[in-house]
Amino acid sequence: MDSKTKRAEHISLAAMLIGICTALVWIALLWLNSVQEIPYVLAIMMLLPLVASIAGIVLGIVGLVKSLRVRPRTGKGIAFAVIGIVLSLLTLCATAYFWLIVWAASAFA
Repeated sequence: MDSKTKRAEHISLAAMLIGICTALVWIALLWLNSVQEIPYVLAIMMLLPLVASIAGIVLGIVGLVKSLRVRPRTGKGIAFAVIGIVLSLLTLCATAYFWLIVWAASAFA
């Protein structure tokens, strides 16, 4: 494999790892907040997954484009990028839903 193929796979792998880690951290923070109410966990749950999931989506798109442009196409790079994009989108949607719940709870409190 040449360096362009490896670079495309590494970018796609980074996107997938960001998607996995963001989802796991989001679940862990949700559990931590339900077990013990800590004041700053809510702020972390609202900002960290948002930034990380946007970074995962951007890296996933870059990795996908690079994996599609390189010859021969790398199946691993394409798969890693798609998994990273999907997981990051799920985390982004969960964060947006969480923001909606917090906003609704604060509006009716």
